[in-house]
Amino acid sequence: MTDITENDRDAANIGRRKDVLACVFALTLLGLNLWKHRFFFHDDAYISLRYAQNLVCCGELTWNLGEYHEGYTNFLYVLMSAGLMALGVDPVAAVQIINGVAAFLFLVLVAWGTHLIAPGPQHVRIRGLAVIAAGATPGLAVWVLGGLEPVVVAAFLTAGSIGTVLVVKEHSVWRGAVLAASAFTLAVLTRMDTAVFIAIAGFAALFLTPGRIGRTFVVAFLVAGVPGLISLGHMGWRLTYYGEFLPLTFYAKTSVPSDLRETSAFFYILRSAVWAPLFPVILAYMIPLAVLQRSNRVLLMLLAPIAGQSAYLIWAGGDHMEGARLYLPLLGTTALALVAAARHAGPAIGLILVAVSALAGLAMSVQVRALSTDPAAFVGRLVGEHIARTWDEGQVIALHTAGSTPFYATDMVYIDMLGLNDPIIAKREDIPILTAWQRLPGHSKGSAEYVLARAPDIIIPGLAEGVPVETPIFLTDAELAISPDFERCYALREALIPYDDERARRGPVRPQPLTFRYYERICDDD
Repeated sequence: MTDITENDRDAANIGRRKDVLACVFALTLLGLNLWKHRFFFHDDAYISLRYAQNLVCCGELTWNLGEYHEGYTNFLYVLMSAGLMALGVDPVAAVQIINGVAAFLFLVLVAWGTHLIAPGPQHVRIRGLAVIAAGATPGLAVWVLGGLEPVVVAAFLTAGSIGTVLVVKEHSVWRGAVLAASAFTLAVLTRMDTAVFIAIAGFAALFLTPGRIGRTFVVAFLVAGVPGLISLGHMGWRLTYYGEFLPLTFYAKTSVPSDLRETSAFFYILRSAVWAPLFPVILAYMIPLAVLQRSNRVLLMLLAPIAGQSAYLIWAGGDHMEGARLYLPLLGTTALALVAAARHAGPAIGLILVAVSALAGLAMSVQVRALSTDPAAFVGRLVGEHIARTWDEGQVIALHTAGSTPFYATDMVYIDMLGLNDPIIAKREDIPILTAWQRLPGHSKGSAEYVLARAPDIIIPGLAEGVPVETPIFLTDAELAISPDFERCYALREALIPYDDERARRGPVRPQPLTFRYYERICDDD
């Protein structure tokens, strides 16, 4: 008996060492991907940073000071960013620090969750491969650097999913329910659309939690009801502060024709498979696994919210950004679901299932191109710095690049011609599709009539560097091109913006110097 106990102890120690090695390897893969994409930063991150900037400097959570509109979808993330900025941390560094810490915690949580689902030395390879698959995911590194919230949300949803695993396994029902409630609350405050994931997790907990019906209702309420109530409280604050229940980005991105959203979603799923290859594996096997392992409560508990959130993302039309940004929050829950399926599929089949996912992550890490700075962020920063150096303060500027240019030219008033920060454009419903760029999610809307009614001093059509309206890129451009008022009151101007080779190698290929085109108002009538 003593020999058996000693053997078991030795096996357990070896298993723990292998678990640690898998985590170290996953972190190493993450580090290599971070180096590969080290220049990446996305323009939309500067939108959130402008809100944080105005909160730190002036106590207003606004894009333009004095204009109370919500153009961000990451409330808690903006507050965390503002906190570091208030301590003197550079804004770009602040968000990357937050994301880096979140990525480390995320991989630790995945390792913990896999150990809860498949404990024991006999499952050590399945656990290790799942952690490696998560760490090798190229999109994880991209969004550590990219300046937005998906890695933070992934950590919160993974922690909440671990809580639901504890509930259905009856390892610590109440501790699991409290963990899920806490983590899911942080998730929904960071990104509102995780409410879909959380609500379905609550329903799954109601049906899958063992025990008396009264207890299952209490558990389900903790899992989803507590985050739901806090989310409603946040919506109430939003109504009093911004006069809206929902962020303007919801209207700008979803209130477009359904066929446009469906087409966009199809291509987004294909792109996401490259940046987060765990998803096609779990999506391909989701229905067969649910049918074949319908007695596997842990698997069903994890698959249900994945399926619900995926359906919502398809309905919403996906995203225009690289790196599987909207799917990345599901990464940890997906890894846990794979382990739950692999454990019950038999040693050989289960190992193959997880090994394929790990190999796919490694292959995509090698194959995907290294991302430079997002073109809008790269050019928009050059333009913003030029405006800050050479133009008088307080001018009203209409533009489409709502992130980097306003962030670097802070002392201006801006009109967001895509509507992410403007309620009139965001809620416009009669949307003619006049240009190819309008088919990108979040790029469909505009209104030349509204922009001209505000009589901005400067209009920058098209992309960050500006284009003549005769070659329209977005809806407002096309409408301006046929407007007599625009032709009468605005004149095309050009400026050359020089920049050095060191900056050039961090971004996309652009002319040196950059030609900046914009239209200046030349008439004074109302």
